Amino acid sequence: MAGEDLGQDFDDFDGTSDAPPDSPQYSPKVVKYKTEWKGFTDREITGNRFGGTVSDEGHAGERLNDARREARQNNNAWLSPESSPTFWESKNAHMKGILAGTTKVGTMPDQGTLDLAAPALKVLGDSVTLLGVEGGAWRFKYHGLIKNKRGMEFFAEKLLRDEGVNVTGVRFETGGRVRDMGE
Repeated sequence: MAGEDLGQDFDDFDGTSDAPPDSPQYSPKVVKYKTEWKGFTDREITGNRFGGTVSDEGHAGERLNDARREARQNNNAWLSPESSPTFWESKNAHMKGILAGTTKVGTMPDQGTLDLAAPALKVLGDSVTLLGVEGGAWRFKYHGLIKNKRGMEFFAEKLLRDEGVNVTGVRFETGGRVRDMGE
C-alpha cells in the first residue's frame, strides 16, 4: 500500500464512467437541473376573510361593512364616533373615582407641605410630575426608564421622609407604559 498511487484511476475524472451500467463502477453523468424564471403566476388571490377575491371590486363595500359589523360585535376598533365614548365609559365604569393606576391629577397638598417637599422635588427634577397626594400617598407621573421605576420610587420616598414630609407611600404612574423603547 505504501508508495502506491491510489489516485491513478481518477486522473481525468469528469463524473462519467465507461463501465457498463450494471457494474458497481458505473457512475452516471451528473445532470444539473436549472429552471428558468417565468415570473409570478397570474392567479387570483383568495382567502379573504370577508368573502370574494382581492380583485373582486364589486363587493368591496359589502366586505368593509361585514368587517365593521364583526369588529363592533367584538367591541374592537371601528366604532362610530358616537358610540365610542359611551363604550369607553361603560368599560371604565368600575374605575370611577379611583386614581391609582391612572395619570389623572388628584388633590394637591397645601403650600406648606409643598415648601417642605421642595428640596426633594428639586432633586427628582424633570423625571417626575406631581399628580397629587391622597392621605400621605404621593403620586407622581414618571418620565424616566421603566427599568429604574421601582428604585426611583424608593429613592423619592426616602427623599421625602428625610425632608420631614408625612409619607405613607410613593407611587409612580407611567400611563400604561410597561417597557422601555428598544427592549
